[in-house]
Parts: sequence; structure tokens; C-alpha cells
Amino acid sequence: MFTGLIQELGKVSSIQKKGDYYAKIDIQCSEAFLEDISIGDSIAINGACQTVASYRSSSFSIESLSETIKKTNFMYLKNNSLVNLEKSLKLDSKLDGHMVQGHITSMAKVVKVTKSKEKIYIKLIISKKDSVYMLCEGSVTIDGISLTIASINHDFIEVNIIPTTWDTTNLKYMKVGYIANIESDINVRALLKNKEKKEKEGISLSKLKQWGY
Repeated sequence: MFTGLIQELGKVSSIQKKGDYYAKIDIQCSEAFLEDISIGDSIAINGACQTVASYRSSSFSIESLSETIKKTNFMYLKNNSLVNLEKSLKLDSKLDGHMVQGHITSMAKVVKVTKSKEKIYIKLIISKKDSVYMLCEGSVTIDGISLTIASINHDFIEVNIIPTTWDTTNLKYMKVGYIANIESDINVRALLKNKEKKEKEGISLSKLKQWGY
């Protein structure tokens, strides 16, 4: 699990395809970020949970499966691409942001980026599959960043960005047309799935009252 609070901006230094099965991706980062890293640890890269395959003093490698590459913006990564990094949540960690699985549920295209003295916001077109899980003032993860949905209209969402988040993540490099990884809120997904299950089973408030609950 993760929080959606980005700890560092990494840089892709090498991508090596290993047949049709996976790709080995090397990512540069600070020595401080890797202080407590071990092989097998989970790191969210642009929001996608990946496993550390090896590491050195200021870089680490992952082996990303072809299925992951097809379902995330890893397909667009190249040398010098900047990626958001977050190490997995420890049980004794302070929980800020929101609960993030590191499982990308869809991708979204940036259609507008506005930066002014008054505010910074990004507008994206999202998939219909994920739009049902989007709520105004609800949480969404964009490239691994925990953000609050400022507005939603059909298949479009807007998120407001505070200057600190803008300066310390890849958001400031996003242009119109950029494809971002999206993870919809796991709590909303669980609630809606539970609601659908109850409706299929014929359970409702009136039925529960009839049964004496």
C-alpha cells in the first residue's frame, strides 16, 4: 500500500526489452531515497507498484511485465523520462494522502494545463470505466499523486495543484496530450461493488426492516 505522497522524482536511465515477457528499467534517484531499500521491496513508479530487482548507490532496477507496460504509461517511457517515486507504506507510518494500492485502473489524457498566480489546475479526460468511481471532492491518484477532484463533468475531471506538489512531482512537466496513470479510490470501488452485490441479492433497507433488523 501507498499514500500518494511522492517522495522523489526519479529519472529513467535505461530500458532493456527482454523478449515479449518483460522489460528491465533502470531509474536514477538520490542515495537518500535508497537508504533503507532491499531487493524485493515495492516502489510505486508513476503510481504503479513495482518490485526492486537490484539497486546501486544512486539507482535501482525493476523488471516490468509486458502486461503492466500495456496497461500503464510505462509504454511511453524513454531515457530521461521523469517518474514519481514512493516507497511502500510501513505499518507504523503516518497516513497522509489516501490509501493507494499501486494498481493502475486506467489511463487518462491531459487536455488542459493552467498555471497562473491564482491557481494551478490540470484537466483530464478519463475512461468511462473509471468515471463511475469519481466524485467531486473525492480522491484520485494521478501518476501516483494523491489529489482531490475539484470538478467532474461527464468524462472530464479537474484537479487543483498546490505549488509544493507542482514543484516536487512530474506535474510541472505535463503537457496537453500527456497520458497519465489513474488509480480510482479503492474505498469508492469497494462501496459500489458491495452496493451492486446487495442489489443483486435483493437486499435493501426495506427488506432488512421486514426481517426485523
